[in-house]
This record gives sequence, structure tokens and C-alpha cells, in this order.
Amino acid sequence: NFLIISIIFHSSLNFIIVECGNCPCLTSHGNALDSYLDAEGDLYYDGHLYPSDYGLSCKDHDADLAPFCNTDDNPEFCSEQFCYVDPDDCSYPLVYLSGYFPDSNLYYSYQTCGANGTFYDWFNNRDGTYTLIDLANVVETYVLSIRTDLQSDYSDLEEVTEPCATQSSCDCDICAYNSDWGQEVSFTTTGLIISSDLTATDTSTCITEIANSYFLKVVGAEYQDTSQFGTLYAGYQSDGVFNQWPAVQWCPTDYDPRFRPWYSAAITNPKVLILVIDVSGSMATNDRIDLAIEAAKAVLDTLGWKDQVGFVLFNSAVTETRDPVYVTDDQRDTLDTWIDTYVIAGGGTEFYDPLVAAIDMIDEDPGCSNVILFLTDGIADFTDENYESITSLAATNSITFFTYALGSGADSSVMKQIACDNDGIFYSVEDSDDLAKAMSSYYAYYAAAVSNTGTRWILYNDALTGTELLAACTPLYDNTNPELEISVIFGVMCIDINIFADVDTLRAEDDWDDFYAYVQSESEECLAEFSGLSSDEKDNVLEYVRSLESDVGAATCNNSNNNNKSGLSAGAVAGIVIGSIVFAICCVYVLMKLSSSNQVKPETRSTPVVQAYVVN
Repeated sequence: NFLIISIIFHSSLNFIIVECGNCPCLTSHGNALDSYLDAEGDLYYDGHLYPSDYGLSCKDHDADLAPFCNTDDNPEFCSEQFCYVDPDDCSYPLVYLSGYFPDSNLYYSYQTCGANGTFYDWFNNRDGTYTLIDLANVVETYVLSIRTDLQSDYSDLEEVTEPCATQSSCDCDICAYNSDWGQEVSFTTTGLIISSDLTATDTSTCITEIANSYFLKVVGAEYQDTSQFGTLYAGYQSDGVFNQWPAVQWCPTDYDPRFRPWYSAAITNPKVLILVIDVSGSMATNDRIDLAIEAAKAVLDTLGWKDQVGFVLFNSAVTETRDPVYVTDDQRDTLDTWIDTYVIAGGGTEFYDPLVAAIDMIDEDPGCSNVILFLTDGIADFTDENYESITSLAATNSITFFTYALGSGADSSVMKQIACDNDGIFYSVEDSDDLAKAMSSYYAYYAAAVSNTGTRWILYNDALTGTELLAACTPLYDNTNPELEISVIFGVMCIDINIFADVDTLRAEDDWDDFYAYVQSESEECLAEFSGLSSDEKDNVLEYVRSLESDVGAATCNNSNNNNKSGLSAGAVAGIVIGSIVFAICCVYVLMKLSSSNQVKPETRSTPVVQAYVVN
């Protein structure tokens, strides 16, 4: 053993870091990379040629190399130095298992080459050269770079027939207890997390393995202190797999990332959502009132800090209302308590007045997307004038209705027409069905309506530690069929800015207010819904969305009583061949059907899969 002393001069900061520790760079790969060499002895990762000395000695080895660092907008780590090290001969706490060469058992370190992370490099001397908005742009560049490459890699996984090797969080033998994190953690790699009631697809395990290499590059260059709480993570649409750095020991039984605020916020506009819930006497039958409470709380779990939620409870009249509030973590607890207190069964049933009350709430302060979720198990008179009035009132702020007929006695015809008249979805849900899953699936509709090519910022508190976190999130799209009008979302990924510095540290900076205004504006942007579609094309897209939601009770509208919609059945679309406009509609429908047939389905599943899709 010998002591390594490295002296690194940082000219931009006018200080010297002296690093002392037993963490020398490897001078040879040994046989570790033999399986990645071609017949000529050239080193390849994912089809990309790498130099033979890659990772040997401190150097910016990734500079100008694919997949990340050969673009016009390279991530910060591309210019950072690192090298491969022996983890058993390294005193630094942060070394990372190679993601590019996962079978090599090679570890690398940025710290041994003097990396301090972008935040420290930029803000240590506070000379005003950089702002927190610049730091936000670095995070966004990382997110969008990873997104670009994951989307490209995903297209190569269509024919995957077996799972890829991943570190399971349920059996994390490399994890050790960390008192700052309050759990068993491994910083060397990522972990695959899936609830015990779900089944991972081969595709998700393989995209997780690919994401691991990207995640580790980011944290290697940016994360400097194991006491600092922050994560990189992604959730996948087909099966509910959750991929996170760092790996943790965790075996959840009921965690599904697809129904978390960060997931839905990344793929939808900020929303004003009103829950209109029947609390009549019949809701005491078959524990329906308990199902309604569970469902209302499940919907809350899909809403984030830029979404507002309000409530209208009714029986023969409106019994209770709660004006819309933003769904912060503090408000979430308050709203849960309010639901438990006021959602109590008793009385008769009336539809019109509660719906008008909900519309009035939205009209007071409409959002980018305006949503009414209407749940009843009853029957009530609803006249033609009532239908016309609701549709006229809803049109002012483009309110979409999702209606839920619970149990065999509910008036399905009225509920269906209300939804279909207002570009929404009607669900028929039996007492034994999963009402919570059906109602919290509403966001999939907005995945079809909105295409988000940027990031959304999410402010939240970690459930275990209570740490305040701020994440930049983006959707991941399946672009394997770019000619289609509909693209499938295969996941959402996020990076906590806490990887760079905790929120309190950022808040102490002089330009915090400007930074906070920036991330809010990024999260509040209203994106056009169903952009570029004619009325007929939109109707057919909506029918497609409804058909994909059939697993959770959704019905199509082509046989509904509404007269102002032209939803077409599959047979009608296939058979119409007259006229250029109708021909275009037919082509869209056929291509949609082809898209759905190419979707990866889980092998087994105890709960319905929520499909997510977006109009290009």
C-alpha cells in the first residue's frame, strides 16, 4: 500500500484541493473487458467504439463519445475526469459499478480525479458568474439527454425475450444501513423496485439496466456527499417497475409509480379537478362509501403541487363543498382528513345541482386542464334541458367529464351521455371492481391530449425522511412507429436537484426567488390539447382512448345517446372508404390498432394496466 496525494488546481475557483487517500486509478483493465472486445480487439459499448485506454488514468474519457457526449448540448459530466479504481483500495465513499460494461465488475470514481460537482464548482466563490437558473438548466439537460437515449434504446427492445440482469431492491445484498437515509442503501448502482402484486416485463428490466449506466454517470460527476438525500428514478408504464439510484432495500406490497404525483405531472397539464361524490343512503350498500373514500384518496395521490382539487358531495342536494386548493404535501394530509370526515352515506340522489356546483368552482379559477370526476350509484331525473345546460356551461372552460356508475343500480345511460357529450369517458364499475384504480386512471386521457417534450418540476417531501425535494421530470415516449398519430408513453424519469445541493442550501442563495419563479413557470406551462387534430380525428382518438381503458370499466361512446358526437365503431371506421377526410380518419384508426398490437403486455397482473399515449 502507498499513499496517493493529488493536488488539483481549480483556476476558476482560485483554490487548491488536496486529496489524500488510497484510491489510485487502475493502469490496466486486465481481463475485465474481454467480452466487450470484437475480433480485432476493439472495445465497444452498445455499438459505440471506445478507446483502448478508456477509464485508465484521470481523463475526460467521455468527451466527444456516444451516446451522451457527441451532441451539440452535452451534459456537464462529459468534460469531467474519472478513472477506474479498485473499490477495495479506495478510501473515497463514492465509487460506481460500470454501467457501460455491467459484466466487467469494474468500478469508477470521479472524486479521485478531483470532481466536486457543478454546484460546488460554480457557487463556491459566489462571484456571480452562474445563477441557480443555470443550475436548473444543467439538471434539465441531464434529464433530456437521458430521455433521448432511453427513447432510442427502447426501440431496440421490441424483440427482447428474456429479462436483463438488474439489482433487485427486495434482495439488496450490497446495501448497508445509512443513518442519514434511515435505510439500507448502496450508492454503487441502481435498484429495480416492483410491488409484490405486480410482475416485471422483460422490456422493463432491460430498459432499467440501460438507465443504470446513464444514472451513474450523472451521480458520479455531481453527487459528493452520502449524507445528502437525493435520487434519480424512473417508472415504467407497462408494468409499474420503478428504477432508482441509489439502490435500497425495499419490498413494497402496494407501490405503483404510475399513480404518483411526479408521474402524472410529467405527462399532463396542471389541472383543476373536482370530485363530485354521491353520499346518498344507497352508498352504504356493499361498503360503497368506503370504496368512494379509497378512490378519492387514490385520485389525490396522482395530483401534484401545481394541481388543484375541490369536492362536491351530494345526495338529494349538495351536502358539502370544498373549494379547490393546490395539492401540496401539507394539503394532502388535510384533504385526507376532510374526506374521512364528510364522505358519509345518507339521503336521496340528485345529479344536476351538484354538477353545476362543480362547474362553478372551476369557472372561479380555471386551469390548463379542467376535470370533473362524477361518482354515483343512484338514479336521478335528467332532462334534455339538463344535458344541454351542462354541456353549455362546461364548454366555457373546456371541462372534461369522467363519470362512474358504481354497482348494478346506477343510471348508466345518464352517466354515459354526460361523459360523451363533454369529450370524456364513462366507466361502469361493479362493487367487486377496483374503483380506486378506475378513478385514478383519468390521467391517461390527458397523456393522449398533451405532448410534453420538456420538463416539469415537482416539489415534494420524501415519504420516509421528510426531506424537501425538487425534481425535474419528463415523459419517455415509444417512438418505434413515428408515422402514427398516437405514440405510447413507456415511462417517466426524474432527477432530484438535491443530487447537486439540498433545497435549503439553494434557498440561501441570493437569486433563489428568480430560480423558484423559473421552475414554477416551467411547471405551469399550458400545452395544447389534441393539437393538430380535426374534430372527427379527435373523436376517433377519444374512442381509441376509451377502448384502451376498458380493463377498468370504460365504455366507448359510439352507441351513446349523445347527438353532437360522431364517434365511430371499429367496423364503421374500417368500412368507410369515401372521401379524403373520411379516408384519413380510417387510416388513423388502422394505424392506432397497429400501435396497440405492438404494445408490450405484462405476463400476469392482478390489477388492470392503465394505458398512456399521446398525440404527436
